[in-house]
Amino acid sequence: MKLRCEVPESPCDPRLEPLPRALFRFAWRRRLRRLHASGRLRRDRLWAPWLGVRPDDAAAILRLPALGAMLAAVEAATPHLAYRPLRPRELRAHIRMATAALTLLRGLGRFGRSDRSTGAAGRLRGTAVERTGNA
Repeated sequence: MKLRCEVPESPCDPRLEPLPRALFRFAWRRRLRRLHASGRLRRDRLWAPWLGVRPDDAAAILRLPALGAMLAAVEAATPHLAYRPLRPRELRAHIRMATAALTLLRGLGRFGRSDRSTGAAGRLRGTAVERTGNA
């Protein structure tokens, strides 16, 4: 609080970051997890140039034993995922962007739910077991 009063433009909470950077980080972490799950992360190194990771750094990252360590090392090695704090003057614009993104995602979620209702849960709805109160 004291720092905020003395320097009004000091960085916000370290957990806050610009929305585009957070979405970029989310998308790349998801992609790297999927590559790892399919066994292609170590074979296919095309992800490294996209993130600006040097080939020798990528090789060192791939020698790490756990996916979590790899993801942390990728984030540390790439300038595209480097931490950049939000400033108070940027909050209003990022809140508007986040609100719009959430509205869009919620709308997409409702759209996708109707397709899933015909899955196993949709087929079990109204079965004899459920009607007798045993569900």
